[in-house]
Amino acid sequence: AAIPGNIKPFLQPARLIPVNGIVKDVAHSIVHDEGNTTLEKARAIYDWLIDHFRHDETTLGRGKGDIQFILENSQLSGKCVDIHSLFVGLARSIGIPARIQYGVRMVQSELHESLGGQTDVSRSQHSRAEFYLDNLGWVPVNPADVCKVARLENLTLDDPIIKHLREQFFGAWEMNWITFNHGQDIQLTNSKIGRLPFFLYPYAEIDDQPLDGLEPEKFNYKITAAELIGTGAKF
Repeated sequence: AAIPGNIKPFLQPARLIPVNGIVKDVAHSIVHDEGNTTLEKARAIYDWLIDHFRHDETTLGRGKGDIQFILENSQLSGKCVDIHSLFVGLARSIGIPARIQYGVRMVQSELHESLGGQTDVSRSQHSRAEFYLDNLGWVPVNPADVCKVARLENLTLDDPIIKHLREQFFGAWEMNWITFNHGQDIQLTNSKIGRLPFFLYPYAEIDDQPLDGLEPEKFNYKITAAELIGTGAKF
């Protein structure tokens, strides 16, 4: 079916998410013989990422999302922005509209303690991905958290916990988070540095020099989350 006009921008490349060259080659190798429907192709990419990507706790922030560098150097590791940028780039390269949602984890996860729960969420930024399915709309996916639990708990992919999360996070998100935006290559008003590849952390410039949003203590910001109970907050 024809892709609606307002969805077509989500087929376009971004600075760190190209859709040609090695990205398209890898995508075609993934979906080859995996079915012809959009749903089957998206699921093949999702499964391939879980099977091959490794969560790396030493990665700064949530990763850079430079998917050409990742694929060309066979460095399939990092954090959520890296794996979800890969999902988006691979999907777009074969004609599936896709986007990343950038936000922050809030309140306790009911699935795993590492997937949310603390009150101070200054370091709890998290991204998730979506692809567009005709006659249904945006379908959520979250392969990053499957890889994260597998790595932190040292679990194999055939462990029942990982099998459950793999199914849970294709077509659904655990809603203990809030999304801020899905922008790419963002030009902030009056910024002297240039476009941001994505907007996930607080950002500021002093004397035309950016502060490091990955260091809340040096940047001097704090983000807290609490569950609202009636007219008050439950901490």
